[in-house]
Amino acid sequence: MDIAVIELNDSEVTVVQSGHVVARSPGIAVIKEDRIELGQAALQSTHMDPRNTFSRFWSNLNQDGFKHSTKLARHNADLAYAHLLSLHEMAAEVDHVVFAVPGSFTTVQLSLLLGLAQASPFSPGGLVDSAVAATAAAGAGSYNHLDIHLHQTVITSLEVSGSVDRVAVKVVDDVGLLDIQDKCVNHIADLFIRQSRFDPLHHASTEQALCNSLAQCLQELRDKTDTQVEIGFENARYQARVNRERLVEALRPLYNRISAAADPARVSLVNGRLAGLPVFTEHLAAAGIEAEVLDERAVFAGCMGYVSGRKTGEEEIYFVTQLRAATEPAIGSAVTASLEQKPEEAPTHVLVDAEAHPLGQTPLYLSAQGALSAAGGEESLCSLSLNGAAATLFPADAEAVIFINGQAVDGNAGLRPGDVISFANSDREFTLIRVLA
Repeated sequence: MDIAVIELNDSEVTVVQSGHVVARSPGIAVIKEDRIELGQAALQSTHMDPRNTFSRFWSNLNQDGFKHSTKLARHNADLAYAHLLSLHEMAAEVDHVVFAVPGSFTTVQLSLLLGLAQASPFSPGGLVDSAVAATAAAGAGSYNHLDIHLHQTVITSLEVSGSVDRVAVKVVDDVGLLDIQDKCVNHIADLFIRQSRFDPLHHASTEQALCNSLAQCLQELRDKTDTQVEIGFENARYQARVNRERLVEALRPLYNRISAAADPARVSLVNGRLAGLPVFTEHLAAAGIEAEVLDERAVFAGCMGYVSGRKTGEEEIYFVTQLRAATEPAIGSAVTASLEQKPEEAPTHVLVDAEAHPLGQTPLYLSAQGALSAAGGEESLCSLSLNGAAATLFPADAEAVIFINGQAVDGNAGLRPGDVISFANSDREFTLIRVLA
């Protein structure tokens, strides 16, 4: 029995089994008339349907009724349960799990989470504070653990000697990845207006396109001083040149709130989600805070250490806020290796009419006429994107009949090199290929 770990960070709930990521899905839901759209597909359409978009069902996990409930979801707990079902479907061979939970969860929320997990196809075997698990490999000392979620940053104070003990939890509200996104989107939109006389926030489709391109923009700004963002609208292309230093100035008020909440007398262990933001670790250094970037595997290794240390026959589930410290500490060497993806190679391009179009984090929309677009539109039937090392198809039109290798698909679908995408009543085909560097 291979026990998996589910890290419950709503920016990207991650399921890991035997050292491999088997599912990733942001905690975002869009309630449609006949279904709940979850995860990456929901993230890529939030600005197209903002009134029916929900992104706080994990951070505000409760059973308080929605003002306008539907037969699909009455409250946040219903959406959280739907997300668990979606994760189980994505990670088809995972049953027994341990949850890594942020310290911001209340006792009531922990009880509700356990009830939802027990009602789902998962078999929960433990609840572990994610900061405690991530710090289990640290040497003796005093630490802050910094992690960012969709709507908040959680800073956990820990002491490590013979054990890892949680001392305190501080939540910095309204400093989450969606707050970072809003600052970036508004800054870049101003650049479009000044440089191209085009306002991407004036249309829902171009606002969504800008949001969808942000991850790649921030990734490029980690290594470059500037980059270009491009958006298509009504047969025209618009560009804006983004300067890293000026973007960071727009983010500075949010960065300052995080550094002000971190105890400078402790070494700060920074999760990769936060460390990946432009110049964030440099900001901590300038604030006099010693920081190290955590290995992405740390929280999962800590949880598995908890599993291996449990007594045989121990079945009671409680929230773990103390773990044994590692006999051979690994933190301190600034390890930044990433989790292994499944060994299967993902496609890198989609081939249509003898032209290969690269796949990336920014969605590429397909139409029955054979057109490809980064902005989408009324004729778009689905989108393709890369998330880590996985390529996924996301339906964009609920009425469209989409085929992969001649088989109709219902919902999101993983893609492999050689897969052929087609649509009902169309003879156009899109072939997924992998181009070797």
